[in-house]
Amino acid sequence: MNTKHNIPRVSVGIPAFNEEANIVALLRSVLDQQTPDFTLSEIIVVSDGSTDETVARVRAIDNPKIKIWEYKERIGKSQHLNTIFDKTNGDIIVLFDADVVLAHQNVLANLIAPLTKDSTVGLVGGNPQPTKAQTFIEKGVNTTFMAYNHLRTTLKNGSNAFGCDGRILALSRSFANAVTVPENMIANDAFLYFSCITKEFTFRHVREAQVWFTSPGNIKDQIRQNKRFIASRYRLERIFGSIVPAEYRVP
Repeated sequence: MNTKHNIPRVSVGIPAFNEEANIVALLRSVLDQQTPDFTLSEIIVVSDGSTDETVARVRAIDNPKIKIWEYKERIGKSQHLNTIFDKTNGDIIVLFDADVVLAHQNVLANLIAPLTKDSTVGLVGGNPQPTKAQTFIEKGVNTTFMAYNHLRTTLKNGSNAFGCDGRILALSRSFANAVTVPENMIANDAFLYFSCITKEFTFRHVREAQVWFTSPGNIKDQIRQNKRFIASRYRLERIFGSIVPAEYRVP
């Protein structure tokens, strides 16, 4: 690591599309993090063609660590992830979805700990948890999510595909330099997971690194989300082969 006194630099990357309702809460929770063993060097918000007040609300936060990369046209999360990997300066890159909030002040410290302790670890997944449901659809989605919650921490001691969720991820610089997300990849988190294990890096899941998210509140959003998930499995199998269904097999 290119560090001072072996203290790693952490870059936070947040792809965002029309997240005016959520982005400020996320940024405040990131700025509120305790940084005893690392330096939070930059927080990059990448606006992917947002047409609302996302950019304005980011710029209204007066903090030199926060940077906004504004793209006028929407080009998709995959390309922005590759740009974040290429242009950030951190020894560790942390990715958050723009609609989450960090649950406590040690989320970043918990999340990056495996990367600072073991050089073979390339990717770390955190622990997204749904907020209390407000609609019938949210309750159903939350129930489905919680049905897999046990697997994330117990299957293969937590080193499994279910524990890799794009809402909260951390990458080592060496892994970030070795991976390129294909254009229009639907399941970026799953692609990163399978890239990690096939490139002979190690994946870790950290239960203590918790963020809150809100599940889809209507059936249209949930159907759209499920279609993306199903389609991604087929594409991942074409890229990585039989390892994909094997990793998603539930005992």
